[in-house]
Amino acid sequence: MSQRDVEVMRELNATFNGDPENADAWLEFYDPAIEFHMPALWPEEPVYYGHEGVRRVAALWSENFDEYRWDEERLIDIGDCVVALWHTRGRIKQGGAWIEAPVGSIWHLRDDKVIRVATYFTWEEALETAGLSGEGPAELSER
Repeated sequence: MSQRDVEVMRELNATFNGDPENADAWLEFYDPAIEFHMPALWPEEPVYYGHEGVRRVAALWSENFDEYRWDEERLIDIGDCVVALWHTRGRIKQGGAWIEAPVGSIWHLRDDKVIRVATYFTWEEALETAGLSGEGPAELSER
């Protein structure tokens, strides 16, 4: 991995946040054989495969939210993957209430394409899975 993977992640996120409904724009960042793993307590399928799977995951968001986005808190290159800490924000359909939550994920890339993602409902789960538990913000910001 390299700093390039972090740059790809930023480009992907900016493209997604720019128009989440335009899958053609942001799907180019995903390998056709992508594996998208959902959090352990996810009520739907545990793993989504390929571009069609990623489209289904995005559709779950658009079915429930009028607006949504993933804002980067920190991207950490740990050698073989990128650990991403996000703030997700969305406005629920028919009620207009905004909700937000921290979400963690671990991204594996090859040749500037995402080949595997594992998502977690908390930053702590993502950091622990990546072997970074116990590191405070100061240590993480130095990575």
